[in-house]
Amino acid sequence: HGGHHFFSESENRKINWWKGYQERKSFKKADAFIAVSDYVRNHTANYLSYGEKPIRTIRYMIDQRKFSNTSITEVVPEYSLVFAGTICEKKGVGNLIEALKIVKTKYPKVKLDIYGKEWFFEDGNSYSALMEGRIKDGLEGIVFIHPPVSHDQIPKVYRSAEICIFPSFMETQGLVAPEAMAMGKVVIFTEKGPGPEIISNGVNGFLCNPLDVNDIAASIIEAFESRSRFVEIGENAIDTVQQMFNIQKVLNNNLDFYRQITQSV
Repeated sequence: HGGHHFFSESENRKINWWKGYQERKSFKKADAFIAVSDYVRNHTANYLSYGEKPIRTIRYMIDQRKFSNTSITEVVPEYSLVFAGTICEKKGVGNLIEALKIVKTKYPKVKLDIYGKEWFFEDGNSYSALMEGRIKDGLEGIVFIHPPVSHDQIPKVYRSAEICIFPSFMETQGLVAPEAMAMGKVVIFTEKGPGPEIISNGVNGFLCNPLDVNDIAASIIEAFESRSRFVEIGENAIDTVQQMFNIQKVLNNNLDFYRQITQSV
């Protein structure tokens, strides 16, 4: 699920010797490995050895009863976006807000709602407060930061907007994008890490470079320009989740891998 070595490299920070030692020791003790995406599996191998031990990529389960394309018809504002997750830099929140300055020049009706838990700097200052200070120069009345909601309320949050956007700097896999896709929502996800494993740009969603404000803006504009295809894109997204994150399929993968390991002991 992305260990210390993985995130140290992706976040461009030094490896803590003690955490690195603990992770290497854990890897030596393990009998087998499960990775939540091909990317985290392959990228981790650059820093830690799996040896000859069994390893398999097994995705998360997405409850498609909870996250479903129901017949609920809520009034969704045109050109509306929603983000859900921790409100911090590595989730791409800062760059997303900056991208809205570009998007609004073409789509003045654009609106962004941000839902998530607080993140604090080492000095105790709030990242959300910093972001509130950036909501100016025409972003007033366009960008809104909300407190976190329970997981049970997330489907309602996703239904409140035309597009769900998650421009994270790095993910091992993440639940937010496939959960929104399961609902038939149009999703803009990060092109970093495993993003391309689940989204083909323009087919079942859109991808953006979260490190480039202009690219985030371009992806949002591209999505808005494809509004006539939202139903088609949403249906493709549902099919993707059914193929990759279906509860029964993931359960069977876990059981199959467990039997493989136990039979080889």
